Amino acid sequence: MRRLLQITHQQWTYRNATLHLKIKDGRTRAEHEIIVAEILECAHIDPDELLAEHRHLVGCDFTKLVTGPVKDKVEFVAEMRAARSLVRHIAKGTGAALKTRYAGKSRG
Repeated sequence: MRRLLQITHQQWTYRNATLHLKIKDGRTRAEHEIIVAEILECAHIDPDELLAEHRHLVGCDFTKLVTGPVKDKVEFVAEMRAARSLVRHIAKGTGAALKTRYAGKSRG
């Protein structure tokens, strides 16, 4: 019975650490994994699916980005979401223009 309690306590501790422990920049391990998964998904985007001023986003060094600071990861994901959203709005006929923070710059 003691061994069973030890095992369940270890599982509970692991679960809490995975879900609730803030490991880096105030984010949990699960939140980091979501951000990295989205970045890796962006690595497979065809540059032709973006406007010309946003194509530099798919030309960045994804290995460096994934292993770099969380702040850079979050900014990249936000930029890519904005770029993809703009393409959808333009496809619907919206004339709105979006200037991203990195428009015209190359990320490396």
